[in-house]
Amino acid sequence: MKVGVRKPSIKKSVKARTTGRVKRAAKRSVNPVYGKRGAGFAKSPSRSVKNSVYHRTTIGVGDILDDMSSEDYSSSSGSFWYQQPPAAIFYLLIVLCSVLLVMGVIMLLINPIVGLIVIVCSVLGIIYSRNNLKKIREEKE
Repeated sequence: MKVGVRKPSIKKSVKARTTGRVKRAAKRSVNPVYGKRGAGFAKSPSRSVKNSVYHRTTIGVGDILDDMSSEDYSSSSGSFWYQQPPAAIFYLLIVLCSVLLVMGVIMLLINPIVGLIVIVCSVLGIIYSRNNLKKIREEKE
């Protein structure tokens, strides 16, 4: 399963933006389940579960750009250095720390002391970024 940043596909994004409203309306009139929430799970449960896991463990380039251009990040009130960084940075930090965690386990075999240091640092990084993501979510609510 992929973890991290999804590779952008220009072809797929153009296709998604140009699929017309008329075409979707026609499909909805023929199929009463088309476009309804939970229909994917009823049609193919295993595929639906795989897709939900994929979308929770990866982040798109557009999501990162949207977070960086949000009002909280680019507002002119106050100094930039005292503002909360966007959530995308913490998602990327979680991915980086996860990779370091795997490397730390491998390093345990080569040099146990360095491996333990890398594992502890990566776990602390994951905890730090998860706490900040919780703070960001609470502020938005």
